[in-house]
Amino acid sequence: MRGNLKNIFLDFYQQHKYPIWLVVIVLLTLYPFSLFLYIPKWDNINGYLPYRYFISDYLWNGHLPLWNPFQRFGYPGYADLQSGCWYPIVWVLMLFGKYNITSLMVELLITFLVAGLGMFTLSNYVHECKKTALIIGISYALSGFMVGSTQLMVFLIGVAWLPWCIWAILNFFSTFNYKYILWSAVFVSMQITGASPQFTIILAYIFVGIFLYNFWKNKAKIYQLKSIIVGGILLVLTMIIFLLPYIQSFLEFSPYFNRVDKLAYQGFLISNPFVFSDYISFVFPYSVISDCEHFKITDLSLRNAYIGIVGLAAFIVTLTQLNTKNNYFFPLLLAIIVSLIIALGDECFIYKYLYHLPGFGLFRHPSFFRAYTMFSMLLLAGFSIKEMLYKDTFSVLQKRVLMLLTGLFVLMLVVVFSKTSIAEIIENINQLLLLTEIHTTKIYSHLFINILLLLMLGALTYLLAKFTNLSFFGTMLFFMVFDLAIQTRLTAPTTIHYNFSHKDLTTYFNTLPNDLNQHYNNTPFKKLDDTQGLLSTNGIWQNVATFNKTISSVGVNPMRFKSFDLAEENGVLSRNLENPILFFPTQVYHPNDTLKSGFIWDTPAPVLIVENSTSLENINVGYNQFSASISNTSKNEQWLVLNQNYHHLWKAFYNGNELHISKVNEMVMGVQIPKQSSGSVQFIYNSPWLIYAALISIFSYLIVLYWWFLSTRKSAVEQNQNNK
Repeated sequence: MRGNLKNIFLDFYQQHKYPIWLVVIVLLTLYPFSLFLYIPKWDNINGYLPYRYFISDYLWNGHLPLWNPFQRFGYPGYADLQSGCWYPIVWVLMLFGKYNITSLMVELLITFLVAGLGMFTLSNYVHECKKTALIIGISYALSGFMVGSTQLMVFLIGVAWLPWCIWAILNFFSTFNYKYILWSAVFVSMQITGASPQFTIILAYIFVGIFLYNFWKNKAKIYQLKSIIVGGILLVLTMIIFLLPYIQSFLEFSPYFNRVDKLAYQGFLISNPFVFSDYISFVFPYSVISDCEHFKITDLSLRNAYIGIVGLAAFIVTLTQLNTKNNYFFPLLLAIIVSLIIALGDECFIYKYLYHLPGFGLFRHPSFFRAYTMFSMLLLAGFSIKEMLYKDTFSVLQKRVLMLLTGLFVLMLVVVFSKTSIAEIIENINQLLLLTEIHTTKIYSHLFINILLLLMLGALTYLLAKFTNLSFFGTMLFFMVFDLAIQTRLTAPTTIHYNFSHKDLTTYFNTLPNDLNQHYNNTPFKKLDDTQGLLSTNGIWQNVATFNKTISSVGVNPMRFKSFDLAEENGVLSRNLENPILFFPTQVYHPNDTLKSGFIWDTPAPVLIVENSTSLENINVGYNQFSASISNTSKNEQWLVLNQNYHHLWKAFYNGNELHISKVNEMVMGVQIPKQSSGSVQFIYNSPWLIYAALISIFSYLIVLYWWFLSTRKSAVEQNQNNK
């Protein structure tokens, strides 16, 4: 029995040793996460973590995650495009309990592995060499985009699923086998539901371009044209099935969403370009996090474009060897040029024209386009790497180039040393050892350390190759892995993790309340700003109310109501902040009135307030609902206001009878309470068809998973029979 198990494991290892190496290397390099030492930072903690926590908390308490009342007067949490609500990876993680800091770190690690394994799979298809695919896969997983933009997990997800999407669609056009259309639908759906929407927009352009190119290429072949048309239709239909709840959620919120229309072509839209000064990160990524004015036009987490010295050198070699040109060369080269131009943003005049293309006015951070540059550079680099591995050595020309680069690096080391000082270099090293988040040292000390480490690694690799029996592939892999690992560690405290321990955050999540907080139901919203005695901890400074399940007037989230943003700009919000979650108005607002509580205005029906005729008690914040005991002793209907953003899916019931909900105070909801009555009022938010859409999506993914399992098992049986 033990012998059989051993043989099974050995066979599995032999068949999958390169992907296994990739997984091990990536996890070791990212040991602060894989060993659960330090926590991720910035947007991961203050954004994606609370959004996912809200969803899991509702689900584990037996409710659909529909209305989140803990941020900015509430919003439909299930419609948040960056919450992961419809992302299957998040579904699996939530099976193990509420989404917490450990879940976030596991999801981040999965994202790095998805990226690496996806690029390995695509490279193996393009280059037909598993050793090359291993080098390209690791370089992609630990590239400057992945480790430089780690705080933006939804950016990483967009990059991680990209090679899988391209692999599937390329397979379809090479075989016209519709199973690859199914895989394309799965991978694209994973990317859409997990990534920032801007990656979806660009992926749509890529897919349309690939389809149009192949349609033109096969214009004289009727059978292929038919297959392309059928494949396109099947792709759209299967994607719709997988994305049903995602689509429905977005459609339900789109009338209120502040980002459906194009953004104005100014600061917010064009912020964070990838400018020429950032190009130094292709060689010396540690330098771009230094204290240097040249880099400050772009955020710290959006400057790094490192693909490793091996990847960069191989890319340059590919460009110089004309005989390596093939079907991939010009498309990839064009992708590099176009993506670099777009990444410049408003620094290049072309961006103003691209702004008018569908989807281009909806996102910011043009620097994210550098991901497509790095993706294409690595695929081109693979051709030279494969050739070198096939020859098992460097050519004479390549050896001379290596010697020239070494000499150039030595010269640069001398020059940058003359522009810094030993004291600053020591200070730089101290900041590295202390895991300092923001470095105060200048660029020349960063360059010195970066160059010195590269030269030391090069020398070590040379000695290893000269005095051991390590193969050419092993030598290249050694240099590449340690090069990427060193650069990752240099930038980690700035762009990857805080130096706050995972253990402390775990303790924090264990102390969070399971019940909704009812202590502030009579408190004006102006006092509910994340500072009202709520549980907090190091690393979490925003969306604290979400973790504490407390209604709030603040919160950081791109999924915001238009009316809320407008109210914040024109002063309307300040009047609504004077009131608690539920209240009977005491005065009609008129222009120039002094700011105070109890105002009502902008109603569809006349307001006749009878003083001292209403009472309100036992206010309760529930899951997707609010309730209270009320009375109206007057002979007129009286307005009752729910201080939450107006949405048409809210319904109100008074003693079991439905009341019409109106938008009042320019952003919130109001109902008219019948005269001379008392009882219970209840506001309920419901999306009637959402559960069915979700079930269809879940079952569709399960069917694909089962089909994949059967096909894999069948292939394994056939392979065993062939081996016998």
